[in-house]
Amino acid sequence: PHYHVAVASGRAAMEALATGIPTFTTPTTSEAPVLITGENVLPLMAANFSERGTVEASLTEAVTALKKFVERPGEAMAYAQWCRDIHASYFDVDVARDRYIPLYVDGL
Repeated sequence: PHYHVAVASGRAAMEALATGIPTFTTPTTSEAPVLITGENVLPLMAANFSERGTVEASLTEAVTALKKFVERPGEAMAYAQWCRDIHASYFDVDVARDRYIPLYVDGL
């Protein structure tokens, strides 16, 4: 079998999440790439998934996260759905349009 993983920052991380593949980002405060999860997505998002993020992970944590997806396909599928949900909630253009139009209208 083939496995896809992204190590990305900024927009590339957002696009990787949209595809539903395991996505790691690389804050400078971390020893190793950090898997984007429900526990750290908001602080990483606040830093635009950039090196400015303050979330940390050890090399052991990064390897363990990768192994989990290989050894337990059900977890990979659940993560993929979570990624798509995150994308739909925060990055989908149609959802964002509905949030931002009232801001512009109110500002006029």
